[in-house]
Amino acid sequence: MKWRKGPRPWTIRLFAIAFLTVAFVNLIEGLSNWYLPMLRYAQWMPWIEWDADRAIVGVFSEFTIALIPVAWIFGFASRIALWLVTVFTLVKLLDVPNMIMAFQSVGGAASLAYFLDPVLLAIALICLVLPPSRRWFAKPDKTAAAVFE
Repeated sequence: MKWRKGPRPWTIRLFAIAFLTVAFVNLIEGLSNWYLPMLRYAQWMPWIEWDADRAIVGVFSEFTIALIPVAWIFGFASRIALWLVTVFTLVKLLDVPNMIMAFQSVGGAASLAYFLDPVLLAIALICLVLPPSRRWFAKPDKTAAAVFE
């Protein structure tokens, strides 16, 4: 893979901003309420004894993992990353009805990040399917053609 040269379309920039905002808000939320990720991780991986330090490392790991598809899409125009982001975002968005029911069951007590995530992820996903983004991913790689000349 080579770094894609040239200006990025506005849709790719907006995707990166939306996706990074979700990652950053989750990082801040996880660091300010470290016990919530600790409980979530304990449900996912009960064989590990979770404490505050491990929860903080887990929150930073999630943030770092969220940076990878942004770099692949923004920097390399990777179609594989496009499909991975699409699939994982759609899976996350399928949980929105459950989020709404949970929000109603607690009487509307939830953080900003609770509903900011799906909204920004939907914006990011829409940006990836707009025509400027499709052209960004469809640009032929001239370096591969130069190898055979």
